[in-house]
Amino acid sequence: MKRLSRTTASLLPMMLAMLSGCASTSSVEVHYTSDTQHGTHLLLAARTPEERYRAEWESACAPILARAGYQVTQSHRVMPGWYEPGNTALKQRAQDLQLQNILVAELTALLVAQFPEMHETRLNPEAGSGIAGVHEQITPIRDYRAMRDVPPSDQNVEATLLTTDGHPLWRGDITTREANSIKAIARSQCRALVKAL
Repeated sequence: MKRLSRTTASLLPMMLAMLSGCASTSSVEVHYTSDTQHGTHLLLAARTPEERYRAEWESACAPILARAGYQVTQSHRVMPGWYEPGNTALKQRAQDLQLQNILVAELTALLVAQFPEMHETRLNPEAGSGIAGVHEQITPIRDYRAMRDVPPSDQNVEATLLTTDGHPLWRGDITTREANSIKAIARSQCRALVKAL
């Protein structure tokens, strides 16, 4: 019994190191930071022409920012259909809502790996044994293990924290080693972002 507990105790630090390594798939390179204190009430805006990605990214990121002490308004909820190169509409909306800052994540170049499709050929016993009795069914693979042979690509997102007047307070690039889900990408990026802000 003592031997088992010693073995378990010696393995515990190694297991914790492995788990913590798996949890962090993003890193942040800070390009600019201002000495000005930023507020905690912010408009979170993921800029992408893909409205679905925008909503998923913001919805996955907002709780992480909230746990770090920010009060987050998601732009897809207060500005549905928004997509523009500049920040004019964001600044106006943040001022209207009396928010202190705007956090913009540039998702335009984000690529989400699609799960491959698996082709299964099955025999329909009711149709006899002829050629007509065989049909093909396409089944999406939902198990992540099926993606093990597809190496994840680096996902790079530029994030900028602005005042409601449009002055930058912080700017950085987030590199993520994640490719299977917009929500997983967002969670990884926002965990790293919270540590860097």
